[in-house]
Amino acid sequence: MSTQPTVACHAPVEVRRWRSALARRDSRAVDTRRVYPRFAIASLLGNVAFLASWGVVLMRPSGWQVVGPLLLLMFLVLRVGGMWLFASRHPEEERPRMRRTATLTTVLALIAVGIWVYTVLQGPRGF
Repeated sequence: MSTQPTVACHAPVEVRRWRSALARRDSRAVDTRRVYPRFAIASLLGNVAFLASWGVVLMRPSGWQVVGPLLLLMFLVLRVGGMWLFASRHPEEERPRMRRTATLTTVLALIAVGIWVYTVLQGPRGF
């Protein structure tokens, strides 16, 4: 027994046919980040960890040698690992495009880590 009231569609038959034809058409109107909100949250947390690691490196508080790399590792796991997981969950026809996106994300993350390591080794300048 359903407690939900049933609502009859009073639209003309032509409109109902037209709408069902639109519904059957393959459209890309759905943003996949909204389908997987955990990916968006993990990506955001990864970005926050990366910014925090830069803050730690530039300010150099006590224990920065441990906290900085841990935040950087958290960035890599959440951002890059999350992107590859996101790419693996896509349908087969979208996987090549998503793999390219994940590869680009990985390359950019590795460049960012390289700049971070360079800053750690050379020391911040201008402060």
